[in-house]
Amino acid sequence: CWEIEAVEEELRESYHRLRSLVERSLDAFFVKDLDGRYQFINPSGAAYLGMRVEEVLGKTDAEVFSEDTAEDIMRMDRKVLEGGEPITYQPTRDDFGDSRAFLTTKYPFHDRFGKLAGLMGVSHDVTAWIKAQERARHSDASFRRLVEASPDLVVVHEGGSVVYANPSAVVALGCETMDELEGTHLLDLVRPTDREMVSMEETGEFSPTTLISRVQEVGLTRRDGEVVQAEIVELDVHWEGMLAQALLARDITERRQLEAQLAQADRLASVGTLAAGVAHEINNPLTYVIHHLQ
Repeated sequence: CWEIEAVEEELRESYHRLRSLVERSLDAFFVKDLDGRYQFINPSGAAYLGMRVEEVLGKTDAEVFSEDTAEDIMRMDRKVLEGGEPITYQPTRDDFGDSRAFLTTKYPFHDRFGKLAGLMGVSHDVTAWIKAQERARHSDASFRRLVEASPDLVVVHEGGSVVYANPSAVVALGCETMDELEGTHLLDLVRPTDREMVSMEETGEFSPTTLISRVQEVGLTRRDGEVVQAEIVELDVHWEGMLAQALLARDITERRQLEAQLAQADRLASVGTLAAGVAHEINNPLTYVIHHLQ
């Protein structure tokens, strides 16, 4: 019957498409029977083993991997076959040797009569992802050490709510521990008269979370009410896996006090110079008059 032939042809086409997809995939696909022998493995899977497809077929994991690694793999295989449910895991030992890491999913399969026939699996190479995560952790740790040791104030906030303050910020703001600042709204740390400057974008719209892209001078309010004069700037940072904003501030209170003292000294010097000049101008005529009177 032509209808049956059409269905069979469609099934053959579907099979070939699926086979082509598996054969060309960069992931490792494999099928094992109940004895743990490989009945199928795609080229990528064989390549990860450093073998050809024909060299893997018919072998068990004990013939492909080291003793310890093979035992770990076969233990997970037994768990899948006995439990009858798929399992996804990242092997503590690399299923495919060398330095690669894989995310592996295994599930039982049945023959056309519904009888358990073995298991199928797919392993996705996550080596690059794992290394990227490790680099990110190292980078975060290095960044945190840098921030902890910085003499400048560093306050990290999310949407205006403080989530971290380095030791310099804790001391400068009159606190004993970082917990006293955690959860505080960023604008509460700014002198009231400066809050509008901190929270205004060039558009003029109020936004407490707008980044301060240019260095600005503001007063930061300590817990005891005293004001710390500071130069501040903000930037986006990744903090503990989340996007946040870091407020960097440099305490310039002493510099401003010294500048004020120098300015006062300059004014006093100017007054002294003016007084000396006036005295000189007055003294000249007096000297002339006294001389002629004598």
